[in-house]
Amino acid sequence: MIKQKHQQLYEILAEELRQGNWEYKEKLPNLKDLAASYSVSINVASKAIDMLKKDGLVKVKVGDGIYSNVSKVERSMEFRHSGDRLFGSYYSAKCLKVLVEDNSDWQMLFWNDFFDMIVKECPDVELQINYHVAKKEPDYNFDIILGSRNYISQSGLPPEKLMTSAVLKDFYPNLYDGLSFSPKDLAWRGEELYLPYGFVCNQLLCHSEVPEAKSDENILNYIERLADTIHAPVAYGCNPGRNFLYNCGLHFVDFSTGKLAMPGRKDVLSIFRRIRELYKGGHLIWLHGVILDNAEMYPLKLNQPFRMTDYPFNLSGPNTRKLHCGQDLKFMRMPSKESMTCTELAMGINKDNRFPEESLRILRRLLSSEVQAEMFNNNVAFPLYDKLLSETEFSYLSQDISECRRLSVITPDIEVNNVLSYIVDWEFYYYLAGVRNDDVFDFINNKIKYYLKS
Repeated sequence: MIKQKHQQLYEILAEELRQGNWEYKEKLPNLKDLAASYSVSINVASKAIDMLKKDGLVKVKVGDGIYSNVSKVERSMEFRHSGDRLFGSYYSAKCLKVLVEDNSDWQMLFWNDFFDMIVKECPDVELQINYHVAKKEPDYNFDIILGSRNYISQSGLPPEKLMTSAVLKDFYPNLYDGLSFSPKDLAWRGEELYLPYGFVCNQLLCHSEVPEAKSDENILNYIERLADTIHAPVAYGCNPGRNFLYNCGLHFVDFSTGKLAMPGRKDVLSIFRRIRELYKGGHLIWLHGVILDNAEMYPLKLNQPFRMTDYPFNLSGPNTRKLHCGQDLKFMRMPSKESMTCTELAMGINKDNRFPEESLRILRRLLSSEVQAEMFNNNVAFPLYDKLLSETEFSYLSQDISECRRLSVITPDIEVNNVLSYIVDWEFYYYLAGVRNDDVFDFINNKIKYYLKS
């Protein structure tokens, strides 16, 4: 079960009660003092006390205070929490440490229910779930990480630490039959290491009068057409630059080898020039240096009749998406042509994990059609079932995926991603701003050379 703050505080206080920090019938600090002592809100402290009260570990006397209800005999018993189950001296459950990239409220509604389902269906498994850890700490050693391949790598499981998909053949060889993605599609440097469970693609969020993109247009062709026909600033906001460049046909990574690969000078400069013309005309808005959520593009007073922005499917929950559509806005298919940008979500299993079958049970359940549907309904990810997609407004994604087998922009190689972020994205921005001219190609090439040498 995913540990929210009040659950974490509950476990801390429960352990302290059993250790004898407060004797039987001794008064605990009040809610205000508890909240201050553990750096949480009073609301969190109140929820934790409610859980302790429900489990009989404290008694709450209205108008008086909170009292320990743990005797010396009870303190000798150890408890572990897994889902809705409390184990006393039960040590044979197989513990799996799981890290999940998602941490938004609407996403947690899905994951909470999902992990509760797992521990109820698998009484031999105990899960220790952590949400999005922004920075890897030395004591983190996860058995499973769920999220993008870049996130898996950054959070402690780079490719060399991952178990290969060969484990599927030992336990569930037909798990990916009939699905949109398989480990083979996410192979990295010839090895099948990532076990997909969903994917995320961008849409356009735009004013309702903006016309649809044509099937043979990428984002650059589309904005150029709008700029020529509307005769007003398109004001397309996009960030980061690599997604935009990839969608325009400039690929800086060779996914067959996993290495950086500069496109040709002529191709780079041709596309850069076209983009700069749009930028100068007010048709593109670059968000470098601006602390701004994509969803906040629209309240800004830009005084421009046409505005649009990239909008990842999992950027907001279903209610927010409905709200956008009620404000004279609409979601629209991202023009992709042959270069569709997509983030595949996958499970990475630590190669030192002693319980691969138990780990695969989580994946097997995550790939079940009912869970995939719920994942989509909660805006966590698009499902891997074509049938489920065909029943939604995103039915076009099935065809897009079949036509664009190599979809990723973000790689599991941290150094490659650093080069794209530190060098390509910023040099592209300086070119748009006029700091660089045709020398931008050499700047990118030489900076990459020196960066990789260091």
